[in-house]
Amino acid sequence: RGIDVHGSGRGVTFVELCSGRGFVSLVLVDAFPESKVRMIDNDTKMNVSHVERFCDPDQMSFHVMDVRSEECEKFVVDACESEGAECVVLVGVHLCGDLSHRAIEIYERVPGVAALVLSPCCLPRRRRHDAFGFHCKDIARSMSMSPYQCWTTQLYLRIPQDGSKRDMIVDDDVLSQQNAFLIA
Repeated sequence: RGIDVHGSGRGVTFVELCSGRGFVSLVLVDAFPESKVRMIDNDTKMNVSHVERFCDPDQMSFHVMDVRSEECEKFVVDACESEGAECVVLVGVHLCGDLSHRAIEIYERVPGVAALVLSPCCLPRRRRHDAFGFHCKDIARSMSMSPYQCWTTQLYLRIPQDGSKRDMIVDDDVLSQQNAFLIA
């Protein structure tokens, strides 16, 4: 295969979920100049003109859609099946609430996704019995841990183990309490 993950990024397509203005995507393009980066965010008013100025649209593009939608999942499937995409990596940095759980669902459901890099942010707002992460604050209190630690641990354990490796890294250099990275 023509994949160069450790060098130019040839054959690698990154799909950044909830990309915002795309600063993580810009770093990925710089670090892996032969990769492709697809940014997804549901903010229709997002100013991403800098992406068009600095990057070839074939290499990096912005797509407006809701990460929770079937359209998003289909977009990831299409990215996996596109010509030249030999390795698709889902990236989500500081995904709020249940968006982190959704990223794991997409990783699990789309067979062509090779890896997931996820940095969860805040806990889900809903405290319904049928929502993933239900009673996270209560569980954390009973275990004498922070709600964020409990949430990231629940997400980590949610990542499928069927032949894939998973890891949770806490980066103390991140100047925020939301400093965990889940990797699969």
